[in-house]
Amino acid sequence: SAVNNDGAVKASYLAPSVEGQAAAILKAQAAAGVDAETVGYVECHGTGTYLGDPIEVAALTEAFRETTEAEDFCRIGSVKTNIGHLDTAAGVASLAKAALALYHKEIPPSLNFEAPNPAIDFDGSPFRVNAELTPWADPGHPRRAGVNSLGVGGTNAHAVLEEAPARAASDESDWPFHLLTLSARTKGALDQASDNLAAWLEGEGAEANLADVAFTLKEGRHGFDRRRVVVAETAAEAAALLKEKHPRRVFSHTQVGDDPDAVFMFPGGGAQYAGMARDLYETEPVFREWMDKGLEILAPQLDYDIRALWLPEAGGEDAANARLQAPSVQLPLIMICEYALAQLWMSWGVKPAALIGHSMGENTAACVAGVMSFEDCIGLVLLRGRLFETVEKGGMLSVPLGKDELEARMGDDLDIASINAPGLSVVSGTQDALDRFEDELARDGIEARRIQIDIAAHSRLLEPILGHFREYLQSLELKAPEIAFVSNRTGDWITDEEATDPEYWVRHLRGTIHFRDGLSTLATNPNRIYIEVGPGVALASLTGQHDTVTVNQVIGTLRHPDDQIADDTYFMAMLGRVWATGAAFDWAQIWDGGRRNRLVMPTYPFQHSRYFIEAGEAGAGPAEDVWLTRIEDRNDWAWRPIWKPAYPEVEPDVVEALGAETPETWLIFEDETGLGAELAARLRSAGHWVATVVPGDAYGKSGDDHYSLAVERGQDSFDALLADLAKAGRMPTRLVHGWLVTERETARPGSSFFHRLQEQGFWSLFHFARAWAEADGGDLHMTVLTSEATSGAGEPLRYPEKTTIAGPARVLPYEF
Repeated sequence: SAVNNDGAVKASYLAPSVEGQAAAILKAQAAAGVDAETVGYVECHGTGTYLGDPIEVAALTEAFRETTEAEDFCRIGSVKTNIGHLDTAAGVASLAKAALALYHKEIPPSLNFEAPNPAIDFDGSPFRVNAELTPWADPGHPRRAGVNSLGVGGTNAHAVLEEAPARAASDESDWPFHLLTLSARTKGALDQASDNLAAWLEGEGAEANLADVAFTLKEGRHGFDRRRVVVAETAAEAAALLKEKHPRRVFSHTQVGDDPDAVFMFPGGGAQYAGMARDLYETEPVFREWMDKGLEILAPQLDYDIRALWLPEAGGEDAANARLQAPSVQLPLIMICEYALAQLWMSWGVKPAALIGHSMGENTAACVAGVMSFEDCIGLVLLRGRLFETVEKGGMLSVPLGKDELEARMGDDLDIASINAPGLSVVSGTQDALDRFEDELARDGIEARRIQIDIAAHSRLLEPILGHFREYLQSLELKAPEIAFVSNRTGDWITDEEATDPEYWVRHLRGTIHFRDGLSTLATNPNRIYIEVGPGVALASLTGQHDTVTVNQVIGTLRHPDDQIADDTYFMAMLGRVWATGAAFDWAQIWDGGRRNRLVMPTYPFQHSRYFIEAGEAGAGPAEDVWLTRIEDRNDWAWRPIWKPAYPEVEPDVVEALGAETPETWLIFEDETGLGAELAARLRSAGHWVATVVPGDAYGKSGDDHYSLAVERGQDSFDALLADLAKAGRMPTRLVHGWLVTERETARPGSSFFHRLQEQGFWSLFHFARAWAEADGGDLHMTVLTSEATSGAGEPLRYPEKTTIAGPARVLPYEF
């Protein structure tokens, strides 16, 4: 490109000169290193004036004749015939037009051209006006175009454009599957982006290179707060998963923060299964290396082939799983797998800022933190498992109660093994003591669940083995941790003194696991994500139930054993979820240095809203006897609250035909009068599945179908409720909200009856609606019940044909 000014040679301030324009053209061509004969099109300034156009063509001719005598080889035109004059933007519009002409290999027409300006002598010149759309034939060299632009005051500019070279094809990807990423500012836009991508993959993009699709979505798009990831092998599979919104294959997150810290969580015993991480072992070199190292360390201490139990031949899975129930077999295998997975995460650039384990998992955390060597840790957990097999048989019972409630109920013959989540603990002891306690809980309507293990871990039954455990620990070299981790014993950050004290680890084997308190310590920093590094999803589930940690922050590593998906495919999705939460990993390993091309794909789906105020219809004027009066309270100037009574569509008939209906999945917000409880009982007896929710101080679960949540904590409790229901495959199709059915004007301390109704009425419905939308809950039939309104005199307000439901409170149904 080149620019100059006519200076003294211009005829006037507004009149350009041939000499100045020609000089600018020649300077640009010289800078480009091209001959004029290779320029097949010139986008002219094209003033459309009797004086200006002849001067411009004369200048072009003079410049072109410096390097060629060829005639009629270059087409000329002007974008002004298409869009008019853009004043100071005329040149950049011409540049865009010339670039598009080169890209499409077609020369656009100058519209409405009939005959040239008679003052322009085209005969014998290099130029001809392009009056119709013309294919730009291959000239045997790169196509080139000139862009000529003039400015008031004698400024001349000229640029020479050359078509881009043919783009090299993408390299073959080493990956059989690909991580597709989407992001948007709102959930609606994210859903629309998913739908648009699915439609494109089924249509225009069906034959696209899926590696290039993944590259374009990640490197060619900005990452917004709402994010979604899916891993697929083909365009058709990706489209199907996105359309289905497959809950275990398509993952949606909201960005937690800017590069949040990662917390590695290591589960304890019982999470193992034969074949866990088999595909990662076959495809991920780092994971394979550490698994091999661990098994080599372990092998001399065993009289059987543990590798054959971990990766059994087809058909041998059941026998292997039965053998893996033995603590001395499962615990070292789990620990080695967890350590290898931690190394795999770190090899992908996901470095833990903190660690936490559960029971034996804290041994793995200590090993990753550098407290003990890999070899010593394997020996420690192997000894742990062998010692477990020497103690008196016992068991463990998961109880939906918190620590204080549990201690008030349990006798002296049981120990609290762990406090896992709000209202969820585990007790440990002999089978007889557990049977008796389980019966007592059942009589009070509390459903406890046996853990499939015959060892009373973290109980007094371990006392006989503590001496042997202590002796082994005293032989180890324990070092201060290099990565901070949280203690199961205290629920706080472990100190250097504790980590290096053998007695700490002895007490850790015997004492209660304070996992919930440990999560509370970690959650003081909200900018964290939690990755379960090991088999199973137990810790991810417990973490998602914590008061101040959302399920949005929790990620797994290995698939559930029943999931029909390869481990390496699933792990790639987990890497994607790390990105979706706002954290980073090493994307270069995916692109692998190979050439990837960006594709033309669906762009951002802006959520357009129409705000135009439509013309209204004139209404009838006020009656002559209506006098306007001043309203003193400004709060009443523009609006007033009102209930709108409406007849509900009663479905099903809760009195006569419950059993005749198709079974539904119900969620009932149970009121204090017993009305909701009676309805739930009727529905259950008729074959419907019912979950009930009551107000509480925190989110909790009692049994499989009873929950409590705290409205004052905001949407988090409702998110956790729906996450639990979704995990159980029990998302409701019917909702009955009865928290506004009251019989006494009561409220929690420091509040009032009015604020109670506001929280349990408006805010509970508000938070539930937001949680339902974010959970992609789908269609939901909702019925909201309230106590009957009364007048100031205490008399009920009368509505025509009022509907009531038999029960301790008279209820008006309203539907919204």
